[in-house]
Amino acid sequence: MFPVYALVSAIFGFHVARKYGLRSLLGIVFFFLALGLLMWCIGEIVWSIYVLIYGIEIPFPSSADIFYIIGYAPLFTAFALFMRIFGWVFSERMIKIPSMASGLLILAAVSFIVVPEALTRSGNTIEAALAVTYPMLDAILVALAVIAFMVFWGGRLARGWLYILIGFALLGIVDIFYYYYDLLGLIWEGHPLEILWLISYLAMAKGFHDVWIGRE
Repeated sequence: MFPVYALVSAIFGFHVARKYGLRSLLGIVFFFLALGLLMWCIGEIVWSIYVLIYGIEIPFPSSADIFYIIGYAPLFTAFALFMRIFGWVFSERMIKIPSMASGLLILAAVSFIVVPEALTRSGNTIEAALAVTYPMLDAILVALAVIAFMVFWGGRLARGWLYILIGFALLGIVDIFYYYYDLLGLIWEGHPLEILWLISYLAMAKGFHDVWIGRE
């Protein structure tokens, strides 16, 4: 189910990017969002192969991590372009202060709670590096989603964008907890946290759809 849900989200994202056109910055934003989801889809496929074919319950670290890590690059690029498009909004004190405060709070929580646990409990250097890298990347992703969330609050495209940003924020938060619980030995295949992963993909797909409807 995970590769399918991720692929559906990516397809919807590419559809919206095509409709806006890659000559527009907003179209490029959607393209990079969809590209990041596509990379995660490939990662989900590789993860599923390890689980279903090779019988490895928690394939971490594995080659799936290559695609997961690569996926963050286009996502961060998309949010950077997003900030460029709506940069004038961030000049407002009511947007800037809560956004920066929430971002710093998320990064601080991950740095002081998850990272030390990753360094002490990891079995080897690669696992330790990934166990630190994932929470930090997810913390940045959540922070960016929260900041972007403030821009569209109550705006014309709020409905679709809110679903998209909630999806990314939820995915980042679940990812942080997943790897933290994995370090504590509390994760197994089919853990309830995985349901939230599926919900996050569905939220993004719903958001892409609603953004296009709003544009029409």
